Amino acid sequence: TVGLDPKQIIEIRDLMKSLRGEHTVILSTHILSEVQAACTTVLIINEGRIVATDNLEAMLQKESRSLEDIFLKLTTGSSAVGA
Repeated sequence: TVGLDPKQIIEIRDLMKSLRGEHTVILSTHILSEVQAACTTVLIINEGRIVATDNLEAMLQKESRSLEDIFLKLTTGSSAVGA
C-alpha cells in the first residue's frame, strides 16, 4: 500500500477482507501497522524459518507486547527501545 492514497488503501484493505473465508490472501510486508489493519493471522519468518504463527489478537494478548516488539524479539533477539 506504500504510494497509494488513503482512499486506495481503504479499498485494498476492504478487498482483502471481502475475500476472507473463501480465499487465502497472503500479504508479505515489513509494514507492521498494515498487518494490524488488514490481517487476522500472522506468520513471522526469520532467515527463511517460521518463528511464529498465530491469530493476531491471540499473539498480541499472549505476548503482552506490540507487534513491533514481538517481531524484533523473534528476529533480532531484542525489543524496541523503551519497551
